[in-house]
Amino acid sequence: MFARPRRIRPFHRLLMEVVRLREEAAGSPAETPEADAAARAGGGDLQARIALRARRLPDSPALREGIRRGLGILALVGLAATLLLGLAGALAAGAALGNAEPVSLPLALALVGPNLLTLLLWLLLLPLARRSGLALLLRGLGARI
Repeated sequence: MFARPRRIRPFHRLLMEVVRLREEAAGSPAETPEADAAARAGGGDLQARIALRARRLPDSPALREGIRRGLGILALVGLAATLLLGLAGALAAGAALGNAEPVSLPLALALVGPNLLTLLLWLLLLPLARRSGLALLLRGLGARI
């Protein structure tokens, strides 16, 4: 029977994509006979061999550190955005309950706007996610961003 392909961990998939972009920018694959030989010796399907080659490149540790740093910065930005949106929601709820003075329309939109935009985008993408062509387009756009 057919052997099941091994799952590639998300971090290794990200490393593979960084290596691909680096080699695409250089115009040709890096000349690394050791990494190529290790990938051939590792066997498996094409994706597994590509992941093994990416891990064995000489500049792989620097790329891994860059990816870790980028993911850490992304996590901090996500945390800051979550805290900011939570604070905006709490302030909007306080204003709606009458605990504060009347709020002007621009201030109310500034407080509620990010939450409302997130809700509207989610509601818009929920039915569209089931359509394969548009879902793939949106996923590709998200991956590029």
